[in-house]
Amino acid sequence: MIRAAVILAFALSAGASAQTDGTADVAAQVRPAPVYPFVGAQYGMTAICLASYNVSADGRAVDICVACTVGEFYNPPQSAVRRATRKFAEATEEALQQWRYDEANWGDRGVETEFRFAMQRGIPGGLPDPPAMDQCPGS
Repeated sequence: MIRAAVILAFALSAGASAQTDGTADVAAQVRPAPVYPFVGAQYGMTAICLASYNVSADGRAVDICVACTVGEFYNPPQSAVRRATRKFAEATEEALQQWRYDEANWGDRGVETEFRFAMQRGIPGGLPDPPAMDQCPGS
Protein backbone atom coordinates (compact mmCIF):
# COMPACT_ATOMS: atom_id res chain seq x y z
CA MET A 1 0.00 0.00 0.00
CA ILE A 2 1.27 3.43 -0.84
CA ARG A 3 1.26 5.80 2.11
CA ALA A 4 0.03 9.37 1.73
CA ALA A 5 3.53 10.77 2.29
CA VAL A 6 4.82 8.81 -0.68
CA ILE A 7 2.19 10.01 -3.14
CA LEU A 8 2.64 13.66 -2.26
CA ALA A 9 4.12 15.18 -5.34
CA PHE A 10 4.64 18.46 -7.05
CA ALA A 11 3.66 19.67 -10.46
CA LEU A 12 5.05 22.96 -11.62
CA SER A 13 4.62 24.88 -14.76
CA ALA A 14 7.93 26.02 -16.12
CA GLY A 15 8.84 29.43 -14.81
CA ALA A 16 6.36 31.99 -13.58
CA SER A 17 4.65 32.45 -16.92
CA ALA A 18 3.73 30.77 -20.15
CA GLN A 19 4.84 31.87 -23.60
CA THR A 20 2.64 33.06 -26.42
CA ASP A 21 3.82 32.58 -29.99
CA GLY A 22 7.26 31.90 -28.51
CA THR A 23 7.88 35.58 -27.73
CA ALA A 24 5.77 37.24 -25.03
CA ASP A 25 5.34 36.26 -21.39
CA VAL A 26 1.77 35.54 -20.35
CA ALA A 27 1.09 35.13 -16.63
CA ALA A 28 -2.05 33.42 -15.35
CA GLN A 29 -3.53 35.20 -12.34
CA VAL A 30 -5.15 32.00 -11.04
CA ARG A 31 -3.13 28.82 -11.63
CA PRO A 32 -3.98 25.76 -9.57
CA ALA A 33 -1.50 22.92 -9.95
CA PRO A 34 -2.59 19.64 -11.53
CA VAL A 35 -3.35 16.63 -9.36
CA TYR A 36 -0.65 13.93 -9.51
CA PRO A 37 -2.30 10.84 -11.06
CA PHE A 38 -2.50 7.85 -8.73
CA VAL A 39 -1.20 5.43 -11.37
CA GLY A 40 1.88 7.61 -11.79
CA ALA A 41 2.50 7.65 -8.04
CA GLN A 42 1.79 3.92 -7.76
CA TYR A 43 4.60 3.09 -10.19
CA GLY A 44 6.91 5.98 -9.23
CA MET A 45 6.57 7.62 -12.64
CA THR A 46 7.61 11.14 -13.54
CA ALA A 47 6.28 13.12 -16.49
CA ILE A 48 6.70 16.26 -18.52
CA CYS A 49 3.59 17.58 -20.19
CA LEU A 50 3.61 20.41 -22.73
CA ALA A 51 0.41 22.29 -23.39
CA SER A 52 -0.58 24.64 -26.17
CA TYR A 53 -3.78 26.68 -25.89
CA ASN A 54 -5.52 29.97 -26.51
CA VAL A 55 -6.87 32.43 -23.94
CA SER A 56 -10.58 33.15 -24.41
CA ALA A 57 -12.26 36.55 -24.31
CA ASP A 58 -13.03 35.94 -20.62
CA GLY A 59 -9.52 34.82 -19.59
CA ARG A 60 -9.85 31.03 -19.70
CA ALA A 61 -7.56 28.50 -21.38
CA VAL A 62 -9.38 27.02 -24.40
CA ASP A 63 -8.48 24.85 -27.39
CA ILE A 64 -6.07 22.98 -25.14
CA CYS A 65 -3.71 20.44 -26.67
CA VAL A 66 -1.46 18.40 -24.34
CA ALA A 67 1.42 16.02 -25.06
CA CYS A 68 3.19 14.09 -22.28
CA THR A 69 6.19 11.85 -21.87
CA VAL A 70 6.45 9.54 -18.88
CA GLY A 71 9.59 8.36 -17.13
CA GLU A 72 9.27 4.71 -16.11
CA PHE A 73 11.96 3.68 -13.70
CA TYR A 74 10.59 0.46 -12.24
CA ASN A 75 9.54 -1.43 -15.38
CA PRO A 76 5.77 -1.09 -15.00
CA PRO A 77 3.51 -2.93 -17.44
CA GLN A 78 3.09 -1.05 -20.73
CA SER A 79 -0.64 -0.82 -20.05
CA ALA A 80 0.19 1.17 -16.89
CA VAL A 81 2.53 3.46 -18.87
CA ARG A 82 -0.21 4.14 -21.45
CA ARG A 83 -2.79 4.75 -18.70
CA ALA A 84 -0.39 7.03 -16.80
CA THR A 85 0.40 9.03 -19.94
CA ARG A 86 -3.33 9.58 -20.46
CA LYS A 87 -3.86 10.50 -16.79
CA PHE A 88 -0.96 13.00 -16.72
CA ALA A 89 -2.42 14.66 -19.85
CA GLU A 90 -5.90 14.75 -18.30
CA ALA A 91 -4.53 16.26 -15.06
CA THR A 92 -2.71 18.94 -17.06
CA GLU A 93 -5.80 19.82 -19.08
CA GLU A 94 -8.05 19.87 -15.98
CA ALA A 95 -5.64 22.26 -14.23
CA LEU A 96 -5.41 24.54 -17.27
CA GLN A 97 -9.20 24.72 -17.46
CA GLN A 98 -9.10 26.33 -14.00
CA TRP A 99 -6.41 28.89 -14.90
CA ARG A 100 -7.56 32.49 -15.30
CA TYR A 101 -5.72 35.21 -17.18
CA ASP A 102 -5.72 38.96 -16.67
CA GLU A 103 -7.76 41.05 -19.08
CA ALA A 104 -4.56 42.17 -20.83
CA ASN A 105 -4.10 38.59 -22.09
CA TRP A 106 -7.67 37.90 -23.18
CA GLY A 107 -7.63 36.68 -26.75
CA ASP A 108 -3.97 35.58 -26.72
CA ARG A 109 -3.30 32.66 -29.06
CA GLY A 110 -0.61 30.00 -29.12
CA VAL A 111 0.19 30.11 -25.41
CA GLU A 112 2.51 27.29 -24.34
CA THR A 113 3.49 26.01 -20.91
CA GLU A 114 5.23 22.99 -19.43
CA PHE A 115 4.23 20.93 -16.41
CA ARG A 116 6.76 18.76 -14.59
CA PHE A 117 5.53 15.91 -12.44
CA ALA A 118 7.99 14.25 -10.04
CA MET A 119 7.71 12.49 -6.72
CA GLN A 120 9.08 14.52 -3.81
CA ARG A 121 11.50 11.79 -2.95
CA GLY A 122 14.06 11.70 -5.75
CA ILE A 123 13.75 9.07 -8.43
CA PRO A 124 16.86 7.82 -10.24
CA GLY A 125 17.21 9.33 -13.68
CA GLY A 126 15.10 12.44 -13.09
CA LEU A 127 12.50 13.64 -15.58
CA PRO A 128 11.98 12.26 -19.08
CA ASP A 129 12.71 14.29 -22.22
CA PRO A 130 9.92 16.69 -23.21
CA PRO A 131 7.42 15.35 -25.75
CA ALA A 132 7.08 16.41 -29.37
CA MET A 133 4.10 18.66 -29.97
CA ASP A 134 3.35 17.18 -33.42
CA GLN A 135 -0.28 16.45 -32.62
CA CYS A 136 -1.06 20.06 -31.64
CA PRO A 137 -2.12 22.41 -34.43
CA GLY A 138 0.31 25.27 -34.97
CA SER A 139 3.14 23.64 -32.97
